[in-house]
Amino acid sequence: MVVKTGVALPDKLYEELARVARSLGYTSLSQAVRDAVQLFITLNRWASSPLPLAGVLQAVADRGSVERVAARLAAHHEVVTGYMVIPLDRDKAMLLVIVRGEPDEIKKLFRDLSRLRGVDAVTASLLPLPETGRQHRGYTATRPPAGQGPG
Repeated sequence: MVVKTGVALPDKLYEELARVARSLGYTSLSQAVRDAVQLFITLNRWASSPLPLAGVLQAVADRGSVERVAARLAAHHEVVTGYMVIPLDRDKAMLLVIVRGEPDEIKKLFRDLSRLRGVDAVTASLLPLPETGRQHRGYTATRPPAGQGPG
């Protein structure tokens, strides 16, 4: 089954979509839009996960705002396990923030970073963690049911 829908786009966004789609070899804007919607769902599926998450938040920010970002990360210490600041040029830096924890807390951090002055963009690469089993050397190991695998 296929559902037809209409999308209203500002002229500039439509022109950019058409330009990028052509450069990627799309002959149909409909296919480009379908692929974009699928990518949106794939990249943001974590936002509706009930399971704990682990992964990386990536941000591009003004280098002068890095201290504000660090303060915000400290306020979310329950999910931030570490971060790295990579200077991109004189004015911009990339921040890689390693996170692990409850989805609601990671969503709060994502929103906080997105709203912070000086932060240009925030993306997430997050995976739901399987139901936790026993802890082992700083990571969670899950054990298969008896008789279904090694151990």
